[in-house]
Amino acid sequence: MKTAILKIGPVDLHWYGLIFALALLAGLAVALLMARLRRERVDPLAAIVLLGLLTGLLGARIWYVAFNREFYAPDPARVFAIWEGGLALQGGIVGAIVATLIYTWSSELSFWTWADICVPGLI
Repeated sequence: MKTAILKIGPVDLHWYGLIFALALLAGLAVALLMARLRRERVDPLAAIVLLGLLTGLLGARIWYVAFNREFYAPDPARVFAIWEGGLALQGGIVGAIVATLIYTWSSELSFWTWADICVPGLI
């Protein structure tokens, strides 16, 4: 049984959501510290984190569905039922890396520099 720690209308806040949000903030703080220590601009970090989060979630879902095709074959509409679970860490990492590659390339930034800045925050 999943119990919500806070209910706001039809929206429930669960512990895992709160922990995920706090982890995201802690990772962002680590990345900000790393950028400042390397004397890099911090403004690309917001775009990298936002794109990485969105494409990471998308990649995690795509990876999960790709490796569980037999489950989704009878009813393909269930692919979009993310509330039923189904995310894969590997896909999330791949999605975030691809987005960061595209962003840094299009912004003429060094991918490896920003990878060095962001990766410690992933831990």
